[in-house]
Amino acid sequence: AKISSLKGIEYLKCVSTINLSHYSGKMIDLSNNPRIYSIDVRGITSSEIMVISPTVKTVMIEPSYSNKNFTAINLSDCPNAVSVSAYGNEGTPNLTLPKVKTNLKELSVSDLGMKTLDLNSYTNLQLLYIYKCKLSSLKINKCTDLRYLYFWHCGNIKSLDLSSNKKLTGLSVYHSYGLTTNSIKAYKNAKKYTI
Repeated sequence: AKISSLKGIEYLKCVSTINLSHYSGKMIDLSNNPRIYSIDVRGITSSEIMVISPTVKTVMIEPSYSNKNFTAINLSDCPNAVSVSAYGNEGTPNLTLPKVKTNLKELSVSDLGMKTLDLNSYTNLQLLYIYKCKLSSLKINKCTDLRYLYFWHCGNIKSLDLSSNKKLTGLSVYHSYGLTTNSIKAYKNAKKYTI
């Protein structure tokens, strides 16, 4: 079904999970749904998406493969999100993460066109997965609880400083040719690493 609005969902107070495919709306407002735990929206056909949910813990956003005009993901009003998967399409330039920064522990991003990703205010982040992004700068030196870091197909980033990430357990760099043992400072902080 092609869905463009979730108007009326506020009356379904016991709904805990939202699972949508081929969504064409620009907003999902679940501010009056007090039990939402998980939101999974794939195949988005609109140019942008904003999710408002005060209780959601897990968020998955992914545009339709054919939606080359997908420009923005806004999750600023998901203050309790613990795990976020935010996938763009062919270099989606704008990602806004939750305004409340203390709850986010897992972040997976893909196909983002932004040059810089500053995660230093998300100090409880434990897992970071970056796939096919155009980043040339990643700021994670204040993410001292980071345990796992994955870079797959990220050719623009040329250096990385992990000297503050002393809890790092796993590091994986795959087809990100600018990142080598010479350009990753303190990569041996990770107990297991593949570069």
